[in-house]
Parts: sequence; structure tokens; C-alpha cells
Amino acid sequence: MAKQTGEPESFLEESVDIQIDHSAGQSGKVFEFWQAPDRDSPAGQAIDLNFTLEVSNESNSSLKALLQLDGINAYDAEEVQKRTGIKVSRARRWSKFFERMGIMYREEQVSRLTPFGKTLSTIADQQKADFRYSLADLAISTLQRYQLKNPADELDGHYPEDCNVFPYWCIWKAADALDGRLHWDELNRELMRVLRIQDLDARIDKIRIARRDPSYNPSAGGSKDHPLSPRCYEELKPPKRKTADGQVRDHYMTPWLKKAGFGGLLLVTPGKAGEGYWTISEDIRSRIKLALEQPPRFRTFKTKQDWFEHYGSLRGDQDPIDEDMSLSPDDPVWKQTEDLLRAGSLTIILTGPPGTSKTWYARRLAYKIAGANSRVSQVQFHPSFSYDDFIEGYVPMVPQSGQSQTALFQIVPKIFLTFCDQARKTPEQKFVLVVDEINRGDVSRIFGELITYLEPSYREKTFTLAYSGRKTTIPKNVILLGTMNPFDRSITELDDALDRRFDRLPFDPDLDQLKTILIKAETPGVLVGKIIEFFTRANNLTPHGVGHAFFTNAKTEADLVRIWNHNLRFVFQKTFRFDPEKLQEIREAYEALISDATLLH
Repeated sequence: MAKQTGEPESFLEESVDIQIDHSAGQSGKVFEFWQAPDRDSPAGQAIDLNFTLEVSNESNSSLKALLQLDGINAYDAEEVQKRTGIKVSRARRWSKFFERMGIMYREEQVSRLTPFGKTLSTIADQQKADFRYSLADLAISTLQRYQLKNPADELDGHYPEDCNVFPYWCIWKAADALDGRLHWDELNRELMRVLRIQDLDARIDKIRIARRDPSYNPSAGGSKDHPLSPRCYEELKPPKRKTADGQVRDHYMTPWLKKAGFGGLLLVTPGKAGEGYWTISEDIRSRIKLALEQPPRFRTFKTKQDWFEHYGSLRGDQDPIDEDMSLSPDDPVWKQTEDLLRAGSLTIILTGPPGTSKTWYARRLAYKIAGANSRVSQVQFHPSFSYDDFIEGYVPMVPQSGQSQTALFQIVPKIFLTFCDQARKTPEQKFVLVVDEINRGDVSRIFGELITYLEPSYREKTFTLAYSGRKTTIPKNVILLGTMNPFDRSITELDDALDRRFDRLPFDPDLDQLKTILIKAETPGVLVGKIIEFFTRANNLTPHGVGHAFFTNAKTEADLVRIWNHNLRFVFQKTFRFDPEKLQEIREAYEALISDATLLH
């Protein structure tokens, strides 16, 4: 039975008869927020991560049974029991639930496992810890592709044509940005209103600001000074033994959060003492962060079968690369990179002064090499970044039911090891990790014992990790692309051990690149001539040059004022902090670009 107070302990609440306002979803209507999930969800407990080894509860046994039902009618409880020997009550509801998790789909009168579902059915022999991370990686890679606008979920209406939201990805993004946790009513009031991915950050910021208020209570609408939006779903007449808040929570919000949490693996249920906040599993958070670096690519599907084949697929190369990430085969930087790769290089640094398009190129080179969004990741080093952040480190364990509440810690793989684990699964594909500002961190300490094994001749050779003592390797299909400004005096240079392990691609201020930028921006011809004259003079005066990328989108004099006041002047002040005469000469040269020099700071 549904509980009167507190978060439900069961995986899915028992079905009850309630009145739901579906007026926004009538045929032909446009949905204004996320639609409520199926209300007739079966009951059960959280998915046991050892479900393949032991049948211990209803959710556990149901999943175990349904994973055996590829090609038969999983909606028919009698057929399920006949084929598997497991009695699954409400088989149709369980099947629908697992369809929404990307595990299976319906084809005419039979059920089909997606590649994700088939993989789940074959990994029973792994040790429990390895299984946990393997399952998390599979769940994340699949669930992040669930888009709100799809043929299977637009039955009673439709979302706006420009709706491009991935709900589970948005839930993870919000929880990660909000100290690792998200309240069910923050989902109801703010996130469910996000139908365009570009609107997500504003909603997250609204919650973040409201949380700073000592009187903040999401269930009460935030606070007086920082109110949240009205609820998307409200329950004015709850059934017996149920509060209005409990009803809207359990039957509208909890199903979304449990699916995004994959049965407690990715998001931990609050329980009665959690005050309604769902928390990202600490040892899984680094894996989720990899998925959050960029949103999945939205796609249009003509049929339900096309949608489910994409959603449940394990092949990330089905996602095309964004057009603005493409590079011409004749691009000179790509040609140099291609030559290095052919020669066996696996670690390359793009090096040069600010504004020379290093980061712009690094991302595009990565996609060109990998051939798919899902095989590219990006991280930025900084002075406080450490081995514990990049390789492996200690994190608190979440006490399980019946365990002592004393803080315990476990060692978990972090960004680089997780990335290597992903690459190891498909050795025929290249995986590229972009390390922006690589020399801003203490690279020797960040990489630790892995420094030697970055070399091509040491790839696939087994070594022992310092913290866990676990043996591992760096796959040959992992490529590191770094960017660095070697002229930044606030940063130490790479030591010799690392210096010789990275090939360099020099990036210098480029007049031809500047001309291309100005042509693309449709900068007036008269202004183009002035900018080129200044650019040439500035690069003759500065010891390391000034980058062409500073002039991106320089269409008018107003743009040039903005570029100076908010960017270039600080670059030149730092460069010529001990040479005021040259700084003045540079300023005077820039003043010649605009009509009113008093606008320059």
C-alpha cells in the first residue's frame, strides 16, 4: 500500500485509482511540460544489482524473467511463467516500465530486447563490483539518449517542434550542478518546464539561488524572496490514506526519478530521512559527469521501431557528428595531426599563445579522429586538480540498510580510468580525451604512475594502480589531445618526463586565419583593412603574438570596443606590465580602429 508520509521504500508504488488532468495531452494539443509517466506502475523493491545470481524480490525476478523473453509476448503473464518458470504479476506494466528504460520494446504482438537488454542478460558472471560499474556505464549511455519528443510517447498530443530535451540527462545535470542532489518538487516546479535544452541552465540557476535562502522549502514553493514556479502537477483530491504532496510526489515525480536513477544505481532514493532529495551515487558520479560534458544529439524518428532501435542501441557511432564540428580533409592542422597519428603518436599537445584557436581545433580534431560524439570526452586541468580527481580516489560509501552509519570510504575509478574502461570495450574504435589547459595542473602528480604507460610502446602493458592496487592497462585506442599556452608565466613548464611523451602542434597568430574569420563575420571591407594593419603591428611588438581568434564576430566598431574593453586590454596589460611605452603604443594603434577612442577603457 502507498505510505502516508515519507518517501516510498518500494521500487514502484502500488497502483491506485487517482484523477489526473490530461487536458494538456488531448489529441492535437501541444504539451507545455513533461507528461506524467504511466500511473499504473507495479509494486516492488529496488533492483538488486546481483539480480542475475539470485531471485530475491519482485522487481528482481521480473527483470530476470523479462530478459529471457526476446521474441515472445511479455505482456502475457501466463506465457511469461510458462517460458521462465517465474510468476510475474502485472507483466504488462513491468514490460512497459522496462521499455521506458531502454531495455526492451514492443513489435506487433511480441517483445524484443534492445542491444542494451541483450547485454544485461549476458553479464551475470562478472563480480558484483565490476558488474555495478558495467551496468552503470550501460545505463548511462542508454538513458542519456532518451529524448522527450519521440514516437512512442506522443500518443495523446505532441511536444513543440523545437523540443530537444533529454529528461534523464537533464535530471542528472541538475543534480550534479546542485551539490549532487535534486528534490522531487524542484523537478516538478522547474525542470519539467524545460522543453529546450538551452533553457536548462536558467532553471538550475533559479533553484541554486533559491536554495541559498535559509527558509527555502521546495515543497512550499521555495521561499518568499526566491519563489519557485508553480507546480506542473498538483493533486487536490488525493485518495484515502494519502496526502496531496505524497500523491503528486509518488505518482508523478518518483517514476521519473527512479527511471533516471535506474532503480537506485545512479540516483539514491531519499528514504524517510532524506527530505525528498534524490542523490547521485558518489562512486558513479564521475561516470555521469562524462555524460554531462555535452548533451546528446537530438534526432527525428518516423516510427516507434526506429526510435527503440536507436534508444536501446549500444552503438554510439549511430549518432552523427555536428556539422559545426567538421574539418575539411585538406585542413592543414588536420593533415599534421593525421601524419602524427600515422606515425604512431597517441599523445599530442596543441601549443601556442591565447586566441590561436587551440581549443576550437582540439574539439574538432577529437571528433574527426573518433568519428562519434560518444567516443570523445573533455576535461580541464587546474592548479587544484589531482590524481584523486583524474585517476582514482576515495569517496564515501552510502550505507546500505542495516549497515552502520559510520562513514566508510571506497576507492573508485575517476575520469581517465573510466574513459579507458569505455575504450576497452570497443578496441576497434578510437577514443579521444581532450585535456584543455594541460599545463595549468601539476601534470606529473595528476598522472602519477600512468606517465610511463602513455607511451605507445607501453600501451596494453599491465601495471598496478597506487591506491587500489588493482592491475590495469591503458588501451591503444585511447588518444590524448592537450592544449597549452607555454608563454603563461604563472604556470610551470611540463617536466622532461612528460615533455618527451607528447608530440607538439604549434599554433601561431595567423593572418590568413584572421582574414577567414572576418570574411565569415561579414566585416565591412574598410574595417577589415584596419584590423589587419593593427594585427600585423601588434604581432611585431609582442614577444609571443596575439591570436586571430580574438576578432571572431568583429562586425562593427562596437564589437571592436567590446573586444578591447573586455579582453584584449587585459592581455596587453599582462604582456607589457614592465614596458608601459609599448603598452601605450599598442593602445594608440588600436584607437585608430574606431571613431571615438574615449569608448576604450
